[in-house]
Order: sequence, then structure tokens, then C-alpha cells
Amino acid sequence: MKKNILITGASGGLGKALAQEYLNQGHCVIGCGRSQYINIESLHYASVDLTDYVQLSAWLAKVISKNDHIDLCVNCAGTLTSGRMIWEYSADETTSMIDINVIGLINLMRSVIPQMKLQGYGRFVTMASNPAGYPLEGLSLYAICKTAAEKVISLIGKELPADVIAVALYPGLINTPMLSKSIGVDAAAAYQVPDDWARQAGDAILNLHQKYQGRHISLEELLK
Repeated sequence: MKKNILITGASGGLGKALAQEYLNQGHCVIGCGRSQYINIESLHYASVDLTDYVQLSAWLAKVISKNDHIDLCVNCAGTLTSGRMIWEYSADETTSMIDINVIGLINLMRSVIPQMKLQGYGRFVTMASNPAGYPLEGLSLYAICKTAAEKVISLIGKELPADVIAVALYPGLINTPMLSKSIGVDAAAAYQVPDDWARQAGDAILNLHQKYQGRHISLEELLK
């Protein structure tokens, strides 16, 4: 059955790969990102800033008006600045990273979850990250943001009806621009590319079971 799927961070990395995978499967895919334009045929794309709730909510109101419902929302939007201790970030850099990785997630939930509750069904997935559970030197601020995002999912999972499921999904190490920034281009090249990951993950994400409500799960666990 054709689904309506919303993907943030669709201009690159896992978001772009997932968007292409779901389009290949014949679903209706609506994407947003920071880039003004991306070249994916049939993708309904807009440049949207998740940290701007007014802009985000206005765009999603149009999306819902046109598409009637949202079956799945996957939040792949995020930012990473690595290689520095937490006290070495400026106030603006700290605020920016928290805004994109945490406030953006909450803004997205404020816009999408009420619609899913109204329609009586929905799946909401945000991308988790290994540093949240296993902090690494130079990634402390990013780890703080991702830990906060996981806690948001855990708490909201206790407030949702049975057929609206929210999870934080750890995708594993994937050769994305973000991983390259974290560990270097050569080291990142040893890992799976986003398109291959999306082919593995697509159906598993789309068919999330209620038992995963509010949890931080890995793709490996989801595929069992």
C-alpha cells in the first residue's frame, strides 16, 4: 500500500538515501532540508529550517492539507562539529548545535505528532548516534544533544496512543559526510554507503512494531 512519508535532512546522507528508496518502492515522499534544491525526481522537496517553528508548522500545514495524512516521519536532520572540547565552543556554536539537534526535533514533533494522533496511526523515527551512549573525545557537545534527543523519545513514548510509535534509531556507522567529519574521510570509506543502508532499513522502519515504543534501538535489532 502506498504510504505518505515525510523525511527531514533529505538533501544528503541517510535522509536523501531513504527518500530515494521509498520513492523506488512507489511511496509518496515529502522531504525538507537546508539546501535550496536537490535533484531527486518525484520528491516533493522544500528548503525548511526545523529550528524556525513558524516556518516549519506553516509548511507542514500545507503538506497535510495536500496529502491528508502522514504515515511515517523520519528525522534525519542534524549537525556535527567535532574535534573540540565542550568549553572550546562559542556560545553561538553551542546554541546552534542544540537548536538543530534537539529543538528542531521537538518542533517537528509539535507539528507532526498531533496529526498522527488525529488520524489514529503514525510512526515517528529520529536518528540516534553512538556517541550518546559511548562518548568520544571531541564529540561531547554532539553526545549531549543526541542524549537529549533520545530522552525526548523515551518520554514522549509514554504519552502516545498505542498506534502512534516514536523511536530513536541508531543506524550504525555509515559512510556519510557527518561520519567523515567525525573520523576522517579515509576511515569513513570503510563503512557501508547510505544507499545500501537505506535498502536494508526502509521496510523495517516503515513497519515498526508497537513493542519498540519510546525506545532507542539499533537497525541490527530491528532487522532480527
